[in-house]
Amino acid sequence: MKLLHIATDEKFIDDAINQFAWYEKVESRFFICCPKENVKYIRSTAPNVSFYENATVLVDAINATDADFVMLHSLCIDYMQLLRIRHRIIWKIWGYDFYSDKYDRIRRVKSLDLYGPKTRMQTTSKKMRRKHFLRTVAGLFGIKNDRQKQYDLLVSKIEYIAPVFEEEYDIAKKRFPHLKYCPFLYFSAGKNNQVFNDLPFQPPYSIFIGNSLDPTNNHLDILKKLDGLHRAVRVIMPISYSGNPAYKEYLKAGCADLKNVDVRFLESFMPRSEYFKLALTCPFAIYGHFRQQAAGNILQMLKDGVKVFLYKNSINYEYYSSRGYKVFTIDDDLNEENLREPLAEEYVLQNRKAYSTFENPETYVERMKSFWDKI
Repeated sequence: MKLLHIATDEKFIDDAINQFAWYEKVESRFFICCPKENVKYIRSTAPNVSFYENATVLVDAINATDADFVMLHSLCIDYMQLLRIRHRIIWKIWGYDFYSDKYDRIRRVKSLDLYGPKTRMQTTSKKMRRKHFLRTVAGLFGIKNDRQKQYDLLVSKIEYIAPVFEEEYDIAKKRFPHLKYCPFLYFSAGKNNQVFNDLPFQPPYSIFIGNSLDPTNNHLDILKKLDGLHRAVRVIMPISYSGNPAYKEYLKAGCADLKNVDVRFLESFMPRSEYFKLALTCPFAIYGHFRQQAAGNILQMLKDGVKVFLYKNSINYEYYSSRGYKVFTIDDDLNEENLREPLAEEYVLQNRKAYSTFENPETYVERMKSFWDKI
């Protein structure tokens, strides 16, 4: 089977390139929408990887290439360009392309309230809220803006969807019943079984917050709660990935007003091994996303014995708690008592058992081989 991939320069793509080398019956080629001289994250020098200056040239090359399927690694280029694709499509969802905030211009597969009060102040103006109200009224009468029409038409053209959580497939089917399931994940043999934390946590303890600069981390809402504990807290916060300069400025200004929280920002992109070695010096990690996000980070933390806090009405909390992981809530459990000591040994073992059950590499590879055999 011939499979073409469309992606941008993102940190997960090397894992995908390596993974597809495992499947003997799948001939893969990767089309990256990024000039080669500007590449920051992709390190692969595989001969089946090509770089393109812009989306128009890339899609022209895709359409000129014989293939059974095209896999979209997120809806990563302009919708109008993706609508030009002539091949059958598999969509590997990321999150931003599947979920929308209630004030967003378009309603993606699932709309949520993505921001806490502090973060909402920066992300949503009164003008945006008025526009959302008008769009909601227009939607009641079946009126869609052009961007919404493009999104809906594109998803209706897609044949398979590869979610991060299987429950996301159920969500998608409710709105787009034609979609079929693909089990693909950004899974890399060896990496997923690494245990970076082989030493006991050493006091004084630090707290790891978030996985990127994206406002959906709700950094300031979490920091406000920590500041309200009225005890000295040290925080490590990665902000080298995603987001924008305006939000970074807002975040740093907000941190300057904190009285009890000392924040160390990670502003340079780090290799995976270095990143987790640093992250796992922290016995506590807080991920303030309401949508599915930071799954790789959360799983690594759970596997390595970190006490993980999530919002109790988030997609992440619903997923991990339903699979037997011991996770704590930002809403009810983020308090002085739960920040005194690392995760109890019984819960460390509980989380590793859940991980071995639901993240088994051999089972995953067999599922993928079976999928490519049957598709």
